[in-house]
Amino acid sequence: MNFLLPNKGVFKTTDNTILGASFETTSHFQVPMAIKEWCDNLNYKMKTLQDKEEKLKAILEQHILFERIHPFSDSNGRVGRMLIFYSVLEQNLIPFVITKGQKEAYIKALDTHNTEILYQLAKVSQEFELTRIQGQMILNKNKP
Repeated sequence: MNFLLPNKGVFKTTDNTILGASFETTSHFQVPMAIKEWCDNLNYKMKTLQDKEEKLKAILEQHILFERIHPFSDSNGRVGRMLIFYSVLEQNLIPFVITKGQKEAYIKALDTHNTEILYQLAKVSQEFELTRIQGQMILNKNKP
């Protein structure tokens, strides 16, 4: 695999920042414990919450917390969004992606720790994906 950083998959060894963010990321020496707590909290919430909407909100809340930990020297956003995708699939929720058109609202939600904004973005994207999936199912059903 070309263009991978030499420290790929390793937690950051120096503190990092997010340009334009109004918060500080977790200090590098606190990352291992912060990630363990993050995983434990996500797993607990997924086991105890029954309502699909509450699970989605919990996944999105955890995403904001992951981005604030910012555990790697690079690609934290990509990894965080992949964790959303994995978590919603694991919970049998409708998968979705944050689109380029949603980027500004997404970044604002992360910066202001606003789960409700993320939830609204997710719901719009889920509706789009559900419509797309249903359309594909109809096309497949009508094939000879």
